[in-house]
Amino acid sequence: MNRIKVPFGRKKKPKLPVEDISALSSMEFDHLLYVLNELANRYKYYNTTPYDIRKFLQLIAFHLANKLTKQHTFSNIELGILNVILENRLLPFEESNKLGDFVLLEKIDKQNNSNEFITQLIENDFQLVENIAYVRINNNTQCN
Repeated sequence: MNRIKVPFGRKKKPKLPVEDISALSSMEFDHLLYVLNELANRYKYYNTTPYDIRKFLQLIAFHLANKLTKQHTFSNIELGILNVILENRLLPFEESNKLGDFVLLEKIDKQNNSNEFITQLIENDFQLVENIAYVRINNNTQCN
């Protein structure tokens, strides 16, 4: 999947924080897809952004867009990530970088003691976003 399909037409920003995806109007839904597509492609051609960050942003944007379009239920961490994206999408990269931490699953797979490392991540409040990464949203932007 190289691109998120964003419907044409009017879009409306949802009221933040987004707590229930199923309660969104079609225009709010379209706005979320637009923002996720923007995020997936934002750093595509910038070599100044570290590779891990670009990869994470693309993976998380595609993951959330896929869940939106298939109308799957969002976990608390996924809702938290979506709200952080929506609230801070216009921040410069240096500031947005401070909003949370992540460790890609591919990095964990390369480690010798991956089970111990995962246990440490969980003890440090990281949560799994399936098939992508362990993520922790910093205290100033908590998810429910």
